[in-house]
Amino acid sequence: MRSRLSPRVRTKLKVTSRISDEFKDNFGFANSDSFSIDVIDISTLGMGVYVDHFLPKGLIILLDIKGKPFGLKKDMSIKAEVRHCEYSKPFVYKCGVKFIDIPSTQIKSINKFIKKYDNREHQRLTLSQA
Repeated sequence: MRSRLSPRVRTKLKVTSRISDEFKDNFGFANSDSFSIDVIDISTLGMGVYVDHFLPKGLIILLDIKGKPFGLKKDMSIKAEVRHCEYSKPFVYKCGVKFIDIPSTQIKSINKFIKKYDNREHQRLTLSQA
């Protein structure tokens, strides 16, 4: 059985991302400063995503996420760290990103989104933080 520190839900969101300024000198794309991300799932801790390019572990990216699906009037701009990235199929990489210093208002909005779209028949088990 798999357990997670934070509940997550599957989703099909599109997100625009760009490389954080502190990494631009060492990593970048030839044709653009930004790139598109297809979100597979989301939790308050991070997201599973599909991208067109390999992203090295430890790379810091900035995510521009539309606020409307999360009940927000403004879009969310969230800093995230690439935790893993692996080849999935030609021109597609599956990556996991962890949010960094996300504001509590955005955490609450993501939690509401998760509760709204969590269609499990059985209630989730919660892990104690001992």
